[in-house]
Amino acid sequence: MERITWKVNQLITKIKAGEEDAKKELFDLTYDVVRRMASEFYPNNPFGAEDALTFIYRDIFRNLKHCKASEDGYAWICKRAKEDLWEHYRRFVGVRLDCIERDFAGGKEVIEYSDDLDDSDDLDDSNDPDDWDDSD
Repeated sequence: MERITWKVNQLITKIKAGEEDAKKELFDLTYDVVRRMASEFYPNNPFGAEDALTFIYRDIFRNLKHCKASEDGYAWICKRAKEDLWEHYRRFVGVRLDCIERDFAGGKEVIEYSDDLDDSDDLDDSNDPDDWDDSD
């Protein structure tokens, strides 16, 4: 695991320096793990998993600038992917997640669940991709 962490950190540094080829290499290096996470999240919907992967990698590449050199880049990508899976599910499946337990990479995560959409006005849309500034 240390070797992949070192390689991911190296690629993130190259991407921040403007090396476009490093993006494909980072994608190739992390794709299997992120795809597995998406497939576990959407076990009966391969199209949902593929759509989520697009959502996840778009977010990862837009936000790499926020990954600090002192951070574990691999852990940062996995955490970001997990957060993006929940966000994708909430946005595109239309269920408000208030309690669901999922097992990601051996660790348990519990989120409160409610399928009541009547109070959808209070959902946080601050991460709405339509509002993102693409000039970065």
